[in-house]
Amino acid sequence: MKKYAYIFLAVICVLALGGLFLMNNNRPTGVVDAGQPVVPLAEVQAQEPEPDYQPTSEPIPTTEPEPDEPVMVMVHIVGAVRYPGVFEVPYGSRVNYVLQLAGGYSEDANQGQINLSAFVQDAMQIRIPAVGEEVQEPIVANYPGGQGQQGGQGQQASQTDGRININLASLAELQTLQGIGPVIAQNIIDYREANGGFNNIEELLNVSRIGQVTFDNIRNSVTVE
Repeated sequence: MKKYAYIFLAVICVLALGGLFLMNNNRPTGVVDAGQPVVPLAEVQAQEPEPDYQPTSEPIPTTEPEPDEPVMVMVHIVGAVRYPGVFEVPYGSRVNYVLQLAGGYSEDANQGQINLSAFVQDAMQIRIPAVGEEVQEPIVANYPGGQGQQGGQGQQASQTDGRININLASLAELQTLQGIGPVIAQNIIDYREANGGFNNIEELLNVSRIGQVTFDNIRNSVTVE
């Protein structure tokens, strides 16, 4: 009887081992049996929380070109003023502003000989005459070039047949050209001073911030003669 009992136990063990082997082969690869029911992948994905992201309707900021910086000009005022000298003033200032910086008229100033409303330009000299002084030269002189204006007014020698001579034009005159602001106008003046003037209008393309489009817009409005 013991012999048959051992045989019976051996059969039971074999059957048990075979059952375990079959269960392991039927289990999906990589799944660890933790005693919990297997949840389909689609249900797991459906239960995952959505990312914490809220779309916004606000436009994305863009980088805008910086505006031209204010241009400062140097003006020399002499004559019957309290504090003659060279003053740095914003472009577009008038003679009256420079006069106030110089302390105003001196006691012997001939106040009727100067146009206080005239615009100043870079490298301009303003001379305030004294009472009884004989005026023999321009009261307002623009340098370089030497063109002058009596009382701040007069004929502009930098214009030829309606075109602006870029070798003689002032900062203010250059800004009357299409697409030319104070910074580019100053670049034109700096270029002509550094290179002894323009030989032809095409040299404007060598000036900083002047491209083909800007040149095409002004080519019929400028000259070098």
